[in-house]
Amino acid sequence: MGMVSHNEARDSSQRSRHSRTFRSLQRSDAIRHELAKIMKRVGAVAGPGRHSFADGLETHDIASMAVIRLASVIERGDFPSSKPLLTVEEAAEIAAAREIAMHGGADAMDDDLLWIVVTQRIPAIVCRLRGLLPAP
Repeated sequence: MGMVSHNEARDSSQRSRHSRTFRSLQRSDAIRHELAKIMKRVGAVAGPGRHSFADGLETHDIASMAVIRLASVIERGDFPSSKPLLTVEEAAEIAAAREIAMHGGADAMDDDLLWIVVTQRIPAIVCRLRGLLPAP
């Protein structure tokens, strides 16, 4: 087995650091992209207005998917923060809406809660999450 020079060891260490930084930036770009898709869904729900939001309508399904995708982004744990990402109230609302959207069916869904979560809570949360990501 050959000896490794001091320069080779340093180069290897720098490549490793560069690789971690590159993966982190790629992950941040993927998160940014996902947050943009979530906000596109929010726009599709909020645009037509509350009167066009009810179970059975496409906006209701889009809203459910926005909640599910946001919960997924948060649960992955890719954000460099020692503070909780959500307030207690936000976490409870997102968790309730997500569980109902995924498991409870339309009969259990509170349209008013889902509307508020998607049109008010999610935009504020996404804004906060974007602020935690490193600059592109």
